[in-house]
Amino acid sequence: MVAVGALLDRRYALTSVLGEGGMGTVFEATDTTEGTRVAIKTLRQDLAADPALRERFEREARALFALAHPHVVEVLDFGIDQGVAYIATELLIGRPLSEAIDNGPLDPRLATLWARQLLSALASAHAQGVVHRDLKPDNVFLTRGPGGLEIAKLLDFGLVRFVDSEQWGASATLTTDGEVMGSPGYISPEQACGGRADGTSDVYSVGCMIFELYTGNWPFEEDTQVKLFRAHLLKKAPRMHESRPGLNVSPALQNLVDRAMEKPRADRYQDAVALLSAFDALPQPAAWLG
Repeated sequence: MVAVGALLDRRYALTSVLGEGGMGTVFEATDTTEGTRVAIKTLRQDLAADPALRERFEREARALFALAHPHVVEVLDFGIDQGVAYIATELLIGRPLSEAIDNGPLDPRLATLWARQLLSALASAHAQGVVHRDLKPDNVFLTRGPGGLEIAKLLDFGLVRFVDSEQWGASATLTTDGEVMGSPGYISPEQACGGRADGTSDVYSVGCMIFELYTGNWPFEEDTQVKLFRAHLLKKAPRMHESRPGLNVSPALQNLVDRAMEKPRADRYQDAVALLSAFDALPQPAAWLG
Protein backbone atom coordinates (compact mmCIF):
# COMPACT_ATOMS: atom_id res chain seq x y z
CA MET A 1 0.00 0.00 0.00
CA VAL A 2 1.36 3.43 -0.92
CA ALA A 3 1.91 5.73 2.05
CA VAL A 4 3.58 8.95 3.15
CA GLY A 5 7.32 8.63 2.60
CA ALA A 6 7.00 6.55 -0.58
CA LEU A 7 8.58 7.57 -3.87
CA LEU A 8 6.02 7.00 -6.61
CA ASP A 9 7.22 6.28 -10.12
CA ARG A 10 10.76 7.24 -9.01
CA ARG A 11 9.60 10.85 -9.14
CA TYR A 12 6.89 11.85 -6.66
CA ALA A 13 7.88 11.91 -2.97
CA LEU A 14 4.67 11.64 -0.94
CA THR A 15 4.85 14.07 2.00
CA SER A 16 1.38 14.20 3.58
CA VAL A 17 -2.23 13.08 3.20
CA LEU A 18 -4.63 15.73 1.90
CA GLY A 19 -7.76 13.60 1.94
CA GLU A 20 -9.17 10.09 1.75
CA GLY A 21 -12.29 8.62 0.17
CA GLY A 22 -13.86 5.37 -0.84
CA MET A 23 -11.82 5.17 -4.05
CA GLY A 24 -8.41 6.18 -2.76
CA THR A 25 -6.16 8.79 -1.17
CA VAL A 26 -4.94 12.23 -2.18
CA PHE A 27 -1.39 13.11 -1.14
CA GLU A 28 0.69 16.23 -1.21
CA ALA A 29 3.99 15.40 -2.88
CA THR A 30 7.21 16.86 -4.20
CA ASP A 31 8.00 16.37 -7.86
CA THR A 32 11.70 15.57 -7.44
CA THR A 33 12.47 16.21 -11.11
CA GLU A 34 10.96 19.69 -11.11
CA GLY A 35 11.32 20.63 -7.44
CA THR A 36 7.65 21.61 -7.26
CA ARG A 37 4.77 20.67 -4.97
CA VAL A 38 1.91 18.71 -6.53
CA ALA A 39 -1.17 16.75 -5.52
CA ILE A 40 -1.20 13.00 -6.16
CA LYS A 41 -4.54 11.20 -6.35
CA THR A 42 -4.12 7.44 -5.99
CA LEU A 43 -6.60 4.63 -6.55
CA ARG A 44 -6.80 1.98 -3.83
CA GLN A 45 -4.67 -0.97 -4.92
CA ASP A 46 -7.48 -3.48 -4.46
CA LEU A 47 -9.63 -1.35 -6.76
CA ALA A 48 -6.80 -0.82 -9.25
CA ALA A 49 -6.76 -4.58 -9.72
CA ASP A 50 -10.27 -4.28 -11.21
CA PRO A 51 -9.77 -3.44 -14.90
CA ALA A 52 -13.05 -1.50 -15.13
CA LEU A 53 -12.31 0.67 -12.08
CA ARG A 54 -8.73 1.24 -13.18
CA GLU A 55 -9.97 2.34 -16.59
CA ARG A 56 -12.48 4.70 -14.93
CA PHE A 57 -9.61 6.24 -12.96
CA GLU A 58 -7.45 6.62 -16.07
CA ARG A 59 -10.43 8.07 -17.91
CA GLU A 60 -10.54 10.93 -15.38
CA ALA A 61 -6.93 11.69 -16.24
CA ARG A 62 -7.65 11.67 -19.97
CA ALA A 63 -10.63 13.95 -19.49
CA LEU A 64 -8.69 16.44 -17.38
CA PHE A 65 -5.72 16.46 -19.76
CA ALA A 66 -8.12 17.47 -22.54
CA LEU A 67 -9.75 20.22 -20.47
CA ALA A 68 -7.09 22.89 -20.38
CA HIS A 69 -9.15 25.65 -18.81
CA PRO A 70 -8.43 28.26 -16.12
CA HIS A 71 -11.31 26.97 -14.00
CA VAL A 72 -10.53 23.24 -14.26
CA VAL A 73 -7.78 21.71 -12.12
CA GLU A 74 -4.61 21.23 -14.20
CA VAL A 75 -3.43 17.64 -14.70
CA LEU A 76 0.34 17.26 -14.92
CA ASP A 77 0.90 13.52 -15.22
CA PHE A 78 -0.71 10.13 -14.71
CA GLY A 79 0.35 6.52 -14.71
CA ILE A 80 0.55 3.20 -12.87
CA ASP A 81 3.53 2.26 -10.71
CA GLN A 82 3.78 -1.12 -8.99
CA GLY A 83 0.04 -1.56 -9.16
CA VAL A 84 -0.75 1.96 -7.93
CA ALA A 85 -2.75 4.09 -10.37
CA TYR A 86 -2.20 7.81 -9.85
CA ILE A 87 -2.92 11.26 -11.25
CA ALA A 88 -0.62 14.22 -10.56
CA THR A 89 -2.32 17.62 -10.56
CA GLU A 90 -1.50 21.16 -9.60
CA LEU A 91 -1.56 21.61 -5.83
CA LEU A 92 -4.46 23.91 -4.96
CA ILE A 93 -4.26 25.94 -1.78
CA GLY A 94 -7.58 27.17 -0.46
CA ARG A 95 -10.92 25.61 0.47
CA PRO A 96 -13.81 23.74 -1.13
CA LEU A 97 -16.80 25.76 -2.26
CA SER A 98 -18.92 23.82 0.25
CA GLU A 99 -16.92 25.37 3.10
CA ALA A 100 -17.55 28.89 1.79
CA ILE A 101 -21.30 28.18 1.60
CA ASP A 102 -21.34 26.60 5.07
CA ASN A 103 -19.85 29.78 6.52
CA GLY A 104 -23.05 31.66 5.65
CA PRO A 105 -24.97 32.94 2.62
CA LEU A 106 -22.71 34.49 0.00
CA ASP A 107 -22.75 38.04 -1.23
CA PRO A 108 -24.83 37.76 -4.45
CA ARG A 109 -21.99 39.39 -6.42
CA LEU A 110 -19.64 36.62 -5.30
CA ALA A 111 -22.27 34.00 -6.10
CA THR A 112 -22.52 35.44 -9.61
CA LEU A 113 -18.74 35.38 -10.07
CA TRP A 114 -18.30 31.78 -8.95
CA ALA A 115 -21.38 30.56 -10.81
CA ARG A 116 -20.02 32.07 -14.01
CA GLN A 117 -16.60 30.47 -13.50
CA LEU A 118 -18.17 27.08 -12.82
CA LEU A 119 -20.37 27.35 -15.89
CA SER A 120 -17.42 28.31 -18.08
CA ALA A 121 -15.51 25.22 -16.91
CA LEU A 122 -18.50 22.94 -17.47
CA ALA A 123 -19.24 24.49 -20.87
CA SER A 124 -15.67 23.73 -21.93
CA ALA A 125 -16.14 20.11 -20.85
CA HIS A 126 -19.46 19.75 -22.66
CA ALA A 127 -18.01 21.30 -25.82
CA GLN A 128 -15.47 18.46 -25.84
CA GLY A 129 -18.04 15.74 -25.25
CA VAL A 130 -17.33 15.25 -21.54
CA VAL A 131 -20.10 14.98 -18.94
CA HIS A 132 -19.10 15.32 -15.27
CA ARG A 133 -22.09 13.55 -13.57
CA ASP A 134 -21.19 14.45 -9.98
CA LEU A 135 -21.42 18.22 -9.70
CA LYS A 136 -21.53 19.49 -6.12
CA PRO A 137 -19.76 22.19 -4.07
CA ASP A 138 -17.30 19.61 -2.69
CA ASN A 139 -16.05 19.16 -6.25
CA VAL A 140 -15.34 22.86 -6.72
CA PHE A 141 -12.25 24.32 -5.07
CA LEU A 142 -11.61 27.97 -4.28
CA THR A 143 -8.02 29.09 -4.63
CA ARG A 144 -6.35 32.49 -4.79
CA GLY A 145 -6.14 34.03 -8.22
CA PRO A 146 -4.53 37.24 -9.47
CA GLY A 147 -5.03 40.08 -7.02
CA GLY A 148 -5.80 37.66 -4.18
CA LEU A 149 -9.43 37.09 -5.21
CA GLU A 150 -10.71 33.56 -4.73
CA ILE A 151 -11.44 31.80 -8.01
CA ALA A 152 -13.31 28.54 -8.57
CA LYS A 153 -11.81 25.39 -10.11
CA LEU A 154 -13.79 22.31 -11.06
CA LEU A 155 -12.36 19.00 -9.82
CA ASP A 156 -13.00 15.28 -9.72
CA PHE A 157 -14.12 13.88 -13.03
CA GLY A 158 -14.11 10.38 -11.53
CA LEU A 159 -17.68 9.75 -12.72
CA VAL A 160 -17.08 11.39 -16.07
CA ARG A 161 -18.84 9.99 -19.12
CA PHE A 162 -17.68 10.69 -22.65
CA VAL A 163 -20.58 11.35 -24.98
CA ASP A 164 -18.56 12.18 -28.08
CA SER A 165 -17.64 8.73 -29.36
CA GLU A 166 -15.82 10.17 -32.38
CA GLN A 167 -13.36 11.99 -30.13
CA TRP A 168 -13.14 9.51 -27.26
CA GLY A 169 -13.72 6.16 -28.95
CA ALA A 170 -16.43 3.53 -28.90
CA SER A 171 -15.36 2.20 -25.47
CA ALA A 172 -15.81 5.58 -23.81
CA THR A 173 -18.69 4.50 -21.57
CA LEU A 174 -17.86 2.28 -18.60
CA THR A 175 -20.75 2.69 -16.23
CA THR A 176 -24.05 1.01 -17.02
CA ASP A 177 -27.61 2.17 -16.83
CA GLY A 178 -29.18 1.16 -13.52
CA GLU A 179 -26.31 2.50 -11.42
CA VAL A 180 -27.18 5.52 -9.28
CA MET A 181 -24.37 8.00 -9.84
CA GLY A 182 -24.28 11.48 -8.32
CA SER A 183 -24.78 13.26 -4.99
CA PRO A 184 -28.25 13.37 -3.40
CA GLY A 185 -28.52 17.14 -2.99
CA TYR A 186 -27.80 17.79 -6.67
CA ILE A 187 -28.74 14.60 -8.49
CA SER A 188 -30.82 14.85 -11.65
CA PRO A 189 -34.16 13.02 -11.82
CA GLU A 190 -32.87 10.54 -14.39
CA GLN A 191 -29.76 9.76 -12.31
CA ALA A 192 -31.92 9.27 -9.22
CA CYS A 193 -33.72 6.53 -11.17
CA GLY A 194 -30.48 4.92 -12.32
CA GLY A 195 -30.93 6.25 -15.85
CA ARG A 196 -28.33 7.40 -18.34
CA ALA A 197 -26.70 10.76 -17.62
CA ASP A 198 -25.91 13.30 -20.34
CA GLY A 199 -25.21 17.02 -20.61
CA THR A 200 -28.72 17.89 -19.47
CA SER A 201 -28.06 15.95 -16.25
CA ASP A 202 -25.11 18.22 -15.51
CA VAL A 203 -27.33 21.21 -16.34
CA TYR A 204 -29.82 20.09 -13.68
CA SER A 205 -27.10 19.56 -11.08
CA VAL A 206 -25.44 22.91 -11.75
CA GLY A 207 -28.88 24.53 -11.55
CA CYS A 208 -29.14 23.14 -8.01
CA MET A 209 -25.69 24.55 -7.27
CA ILE A 210 -26.59 28.01 -8.59
CA PHE A 211 -29.69 27.94 -6.37
CA GLU A 212 -27.45 27.13 -3.38
CA LEU A 213 -24.82 29.74 -4.26
CA TYR A 214 -27.39 32.52 -4.06
CA THR A 215 -29.49 31.18 -1.18
CA GLY A 216 -27.14 29.11 0.97
CA ASN A 217 -29.64 26.22 0.85
CA TRP A 218 -30.35 23.15 -1.23
CA PRO A 219 -33.40 23.49 -3.46
CA PHE A 220 -34.96 20.57 -1.58
CA GLU A 221 -34.52 20.06 2.17
CA GLU A 222 -35.61 16.54 3.14
CA ASP A 223 -34.77 14.35 6.14
CA THR A 224 -33.99 11.13 4.23
CA GLN A 225 -32.22 10.31 0.99
CA VAL A 226 -35.31 8.55 -0.34
CA LYS A 227 -37.40 11.70 0.20
CA LEU A 228 -34.68 13.80 -1.39
CA PHE A 229 -34.60 11.61 -4.49
CA ARG A 230 -38.40 11.79 -4.66
CA ALA A 231 -38.26 15.59 -4.45
CA HIS A 232 -35.86 15.73 -7.39
CA LEU A 233 -38.26 13.52 -9.31
CA LEU A 234 -41.56 15.22 -8.44
CA LYS A 235 -41.27 18.54 -6.58
CA LYS A 236 -40.80 22.00 -8.01
CA ALA A 237 -38.07 23.94 -6.23
CA PRO A 238 -39.12 27.02 -4.25
CA ARG A 239 -38.41 30.49 -5.58
CA MET A 240 -34.93 31.56 -4.56
CA HIS A 241 -36.12 34.58 -2.58
CA GLU A 242 -38.35 32.26 -0.53
CA SER A 243 -35.28 30.27 0.50
CA ARG A 244 -33.30 33.34 1.62
CA PRO A 245 -35.20 36.23 3.20
CA GLY A 246 -33.91 39.58 1.99
CA LEU A 247 -32.64 38.24 -1.31
CA ASN A 248 -33.97 39.89 -4.45
CA VAL A 249 -33.71 37.81 -7.61
CA SER A 250 -34.24 39.15 -11.11
CA PRO A 251 -36.95 37.34 -13.10
CA ALA A 252 -34.33 36.43 -15.69
CA LEU A 253 -32.12 34.64 -13.15
CA GLN A 254 -35.11 32.87 -11.60
CA ASN A 255 -36.26 31.72 -15.03
CA LEU A 256 -32.75 30.48 -15.83
CA VAL A 257 -32.59 28.35 -12.68
CA ASP A 258 -36.15 27.09 -13.21
CA ARG A 259 -35.32 25.99 -16.75
CA ALA A 260 -32.04 24.34 -15.71
CA MET A 261 -33.99 22.33 -13.10
CA GLU A 262 -36.89 21.22 -15.25
CA LYS A 263 -37.80 17.57 -14.65
CA PRO A 264 -38.00 16.51 -18.34
CA ARG A 265 -34.59 16.65 -19.99
CA ALA A 266 -36.01 18.16 -23.15
CA ASP A 267 -37.23 21.23 -21.24
CA ARG A 268 -33.77 22.10 -19.86
CA TYR A 269 -30.86 23.83 -21.53
CA GLN A 270 -29.34 21.05 -23.58
CA ASP A 271 -25.80 21.62 -22.35
CA ALA A 272 -23.69 24.00 -20.30
CA VAL A 273 -22.69 25.92 -23.43
CA ALA A 274 -26.30 27.07 -23.85
CA LEU A 275 -26.66 27.66 -20.10
CA LEU A 276 -23.50 29.78 -19.99
CA SER A 277 -24.76 31.85 -22.91
CA ALA A 278 -28.04 32.48 -21.08
CA PHE A 279 -26.20 33.33 -17.86
CA ASP A 280 -23.98 35.84 -19.65
CA ALA A 281 -27.09 37.51 -21.08
CA LEU A 282 -28.60 38.14 -17.64
CA PRO A 283 -29.15 41.79 -16.72
CA GLN A 284 -26.85 42.83 -13.89
CA PRO A 285 -27.15 42.71 -11.00
CA ALA A 286 -28.91 39.37 -11.34
CA ALA A 287 -29.54 39.24 -7.57
CA TRP A 288 -29.05 41.64 -4.69
CA LEU A 289 -29.80 42.10 -1.00
CA GLY A 290 -32.09 44.57 0.70
